[in-house]
Amino acid sequence: MNLKKKFEEGKSFDQFLASPDADKKLYRLHFERADIRPEDCLDDIVQGKIYVLCLTEAWCGDSLAILPVISRLVGACGLMELRILRRDENLDLMDRYLTKGGRAVPIFIFLDSAFDEIFHFGPRPAPAQEIFEMHRDALKEDKIEKLEVHKKIRRFYSSDRGRAIVSEVRGKLQQVLR
Repeated sequence: MNLKKKFEEGKSFDQFLASPDADKKLYRLHFERADIRPEDCLDDIVQGKIYVLCLTEAWCGDSLAILPVISRLVGACGLMELRILRRDENLDLMDRYLTKGGRAVPIFIFLDSAFDEIFHFGPRPAPAQEIFEMHRDALKEDKIEKLEVHKKIRRFYSSDRGRAIVSEVRGKLQQVLR
């Protein structure tokens, strides 16, 4: 698969927000609330340009919390660029990044300057995924409503303000680039 071509087909964060189904207000709120610090800039780790390709859909609650953080992080780092593709329009790519057999989004594919994959991140940072996993069996058995689990995950995102996302991405980049 030609990841460079896929990247070039993607939209910028602002172009993605211009789509009619994107909740511009909530995406912007999460963008502004993201706790990105000067020391989070990844330019000290990156050797050359890094391209970040995101697979998502505007209706995804995890994307609503994660995409603005990644967009803000990429914007703070001079050596990174982000493009966004719709999952449902790119199933050939999405099916390479299934989560437990499902098409969970968002998925962020980090590419080097030759557009080769370095690693991928998603659909959630570890603490949010732990909340979901803690309730997986209860969800299957209809002992808890999906909305209740989503509320717990949203509370995590609200209080964390992107710190877990930044930490995981930075840690992965340090691991693969050093």
